[in-house]
Amino acid sequence: MQARPTDAPRAALESQDGGRAWHTLSAAQVLRAEKVDGQRGLSSAEAAERAARLGLNRLAAARAEPGWHAFIRQYSDPMQIVLLAAGVFSLFPLRQLGTGVLLVLLTLANAALGLQQEGKVPREVVESSAVYRKHVNAEIMGHPGAADLTAVLRSSQSGRDRRASGR
Repeated sequence: MQARPTDAPRAALESQDGGRAWHTLSAAQVLRAEKVDGQRGLSSAEAAERAARLGLNRLAAARAEPGWHAFIRQYSDPMQIVLLAAGVFSLFPLRQLGTGVLLVLLTLANAALGLQQEGKVPREVVESSAVYRKHVNAEIMGHPGAADLTAVLRSSQSGRDRRASGR
């Protein structure tokens, strides 16, 4: 089953609400548009059918930027441009080899440092989201230590289905 990002409840797009934007609808309007009971939610069968038909409810992963592109992007900073221009200007018309090489190396070091700092952010976000997921999975719906949120939701939904059927 492929995850497919969506930005609106499908029924709200075909809305009888005069074409209002989906994010302006009230919770009751969204529940009505999606044909969901606000007290019981979806049955397991309906949830499985929607997942098969619409795809999993996941965010689309962003495409990774190539390393060379990220390196070149470091030179969009005005200070980098000024230092690089000063270094090239020192090398060729002025023939000050020491100053020119130093300035060019300074811009390369600054770009490498910028890449390293940018690289820390995604790694820290991934690490913190993994810790958060573990915490949420451990605490959700009174299932301490649950390893899989989907399994917790399925067991909770099947319990609701059993209670609704009187078993």
